[in-house]
Amino acid sequence: MTTGSKDATSAESRRATRKVMRTLGEIVPDGKDHGTGCTVLDMSASGARLKVDGAVRKAFAPTLAIPDAFRLLIARDNISIDCRLAWRDNDMIGVSFTSTFRPIKAPAKRA
Repeated sequence: MTTGSKDATSAESRRATRKVMRTLGEIVPDGKDHGTGCTVLDMSASGARLKVDGAVRKAFAPTLAIPDAFRLLIARDNISIDCRLAWRDNDMIGVSFTSTFRPIKAPAKRA
């Protein structure tokens, strides 16, 4: 995982073209049912750039408690994607996808 800002060469070395999204998502740690809200700023076939909700900027302190691996849920599109944290910069994170896009499983109905 890389920490800090990205350089110009990282954009040039991307394998897939990114599409601007600006849609709501949720970062859900493994083994949890809910997590932290985010905005999916852009996405490609291999990863995404996310703005994490509620991140506080503090000098010389980590600002995000984001695990190295998690699920990204995008309710609008009914998809769930396993992700690995690639970089972080204040309230922004970059992720690489480690699974295919899957439908979000509906919660079990109560009798």
